[in-house]
Amino acid sequence: MSHTVGINRLMYRDSILIFMFLSVGCFGSIQNGSHSQNYYAQIGVAYRSNFIGVTDHVLFNKHRYTINREEESNRQIYLETAWKDRPVFSDEIEMDITAARTRIILKAEVRQTGLYRISFYAENKFQHKTNKEWQRGSISGELRQNLDEIVSDFRHEFKLLY
Repeated sequence: MSHTVGINRLMYRDSILIFMFLSVGCFGSIQNGSHSQNYYAQIGVAYRSNFIGVTDHVLFNKHRYTINREEESNRQIYLETAWKDRPVFSDEIEMDITAARTRIILKAEVRQTGLYRISFYAENKFQHKTNKEWQRGSISGELRQNLDEIVSDFRHEFKLLY
């Protein structure tokens, strides 16, 4: 009898693990899908001073974003850029978008080692030819590629440091 209960527990545990694995995989696909409202990527880890230095170099000097909001606590650094006007990508033109803006948010969360785990988020706003009001919109494929390049620049800089 106890042998059967042990097997049932193992099957139950394995079923839960498989379900969790599939759920995480599906969530990642949804989150990174071409129709998501926001863009998200893990950049890596860095010490505070390196995070600030690399952010200055990549985000401000190379890609010309400016800081709109900055908060720092003993557990997290939060940087939010101002909305930056950018060229409308061809896949957005096909959707009758006439103007576009992007904002980037960086969150650096301290770990026990003193290193910060850095997350990159981006949001998109646009104007449509039939509605000139700015509205939040999904991340198009070409915008996603552009943001992938910025994330790649961050990862490259952190790789040089660590």
